[in-house]
Amino acid sequence: MNNDDNNKDKQTDNSKQLKTVLCFCVAIVAIVAAYYLGKTNGAAQCEHQKAQTDSIKYTTMVDSSQLEVKETEVAETTNNDNATNNNDDNRRQSIREEFIKLLKDNDTPDNECYYFLYDINRDNIPEIWIKRGNCEADYGLVVYTFQNGIKKLYDDGAGHTCFYKGKDYILQVYAHMGVSYWSKLSYKNGKIAARIIFEENIIDTDRDYKQPLEKEIALYPSSNLQPIYNL
Repeated sequence: MNNDDNNKDKQTDNSKQLKTVLCFCVAIVAIVAAYYLGKTNGAAQCEHQKAQTDSIKYTTMVDSSQLEVKETEVAETTNNDNATNNNDDNRRQSIREEFIKLLKDNDTPDNECYYFLYDINRDNIPEIWIKRGNCEADYGLVVYTFQNGIKKLYDDGAGHTCFYKGKDYILQVYAHMGVSYWSKLSYKNGKIAARIIFEENIIDTDRDYKQPLEKEIALYPSSNLQPIYNL
């Protein structure tokens, strides 16, 4: 081997060693840079997480306070609702008992007794409307309401009559022997007042009585207490 070949081999070895050293240096620099960069980012992330944590703690404290208030309000509301419901249940039970007593008082061996329920004074408690008498011509209508006890609102004749339900009124329709008239029963100033709104006479005619557009009310015998139990 001559001197030129030896020189080429030495240059090749030197080149490889230089590349190795350069690669090693680059790797060291990359590792160091990554370390410091990671440390910086980690610190920033910690600060960000700490800020979020502080915010969450504060928000949670506020929400907890609000929840405690809401829970108290809900508990108070629930207790008030329960008390209201109990009072309403007791009141309705008293109404049932009073209405049943009224039917028993009006249902005598000398009287037939029928009834229906309708809230004419709009207090969410229906009045009891009792039709009673010993024959068709003898029937009368008496209406009771419950206002801290039983109170009579109306008492008048009801022979040969049917009843129809209107909006905030009852239509009492009399029809007998070719004569008919309609009485509108309305609640005003603590009592029920009747006003005749229609009359007709069909004697010596072939036509039938006119009928109201309102829905006719079904009367219950006093022995059927289910509508009262449903109050």
